[in-house]
Amino acid sequence: MPSRLYDAGLHVYGEVGVATRLAVLAGFQLLRGLSLAPESPGSGAGTTALGIGDLDAGLRLLLFDEEVTCSLQATLGIPTGRSDASLPLGTGDLRGAFVLSVGRVGARVPLFFSVDLGGNIRGSGRQRAMGLVGDGTTVTIDYASELLYAGELGYLVSREPRGRRVRLSPRVRLDGRYGTRAPTTPTAAALVEAPIAPESVRFVRLSAALGVEIAVGRPSRSTPITSLIIDLSGGAFVWGEGLPAAGQASLAFGIKR
Repeated sequence: MPSRLYDAGLHVYGEVGVATRLAVLAGFQLLRGLSLAPESPGSGAGTTALGIGDLDAGLRLLLFDEEVTCSLQATLGIPTGRSDASLPLGTGDLRGAFVLSVGRVGARVPLFFSVDLGGNIRGSGRQRAMGLVGDGTTVTIDYASELLYAGELGYLVSREPRGRRVRLSPRVRLDGRYGTRAPTTPTAAALVEAPIAPESVRFVRLSAALGVEIAVGRPSRSTPITSLIIDLSGGAFVWGEGLPAAGQASLAFGIKR
């Protein structure tokens, strides 16, 4: 049965430096809402779920910061979201990811780029099937591990309005995942009980973003500068297997010191 899936959430992220080259980071889906409804009116009632999502926590180590910056990040994905809700709010598996990042900002022309390459080691987890029709059976999913890759290109624009430094950063990003097992395409009958988070996905996603960073006050020896950050982004999957076609949009607010 053709259906529409809507996924919205409030994500909280924090990063704290604990040494010159080491930072502790954590990302948590404080609130996630899912809605699955038939595409055709009168085809039956939809299904919704609301609650907390999964937690990711880990470390980032700065390897060197000279002409080119290089860092290594390792995170652990903890299944805090209910995978047995009416629609799964989490994948139900414990997973570990590691990513090597390389980037550079130009000295004369403020173009910047970054390249990420890593992997996501996944296990098994129980997850409730869609359940648009039937009782929403809980199934065990043996998730495929994934190759993670991304590339970003942007430009820094800075100016000083009324004593406050404003920096704009328009950028484009290409990222994706490549499951170690080929994704399967379920039949129309099997889609009734198919999981929302499939066991394997492969995709390429293209997105564009605009970041605004506003420095508040002036730095001193005892007080670091504080910046307010606003980031607007949107994108879509340009190729994929094992997942539905989708578009994405996000608005982020942050504070940096």
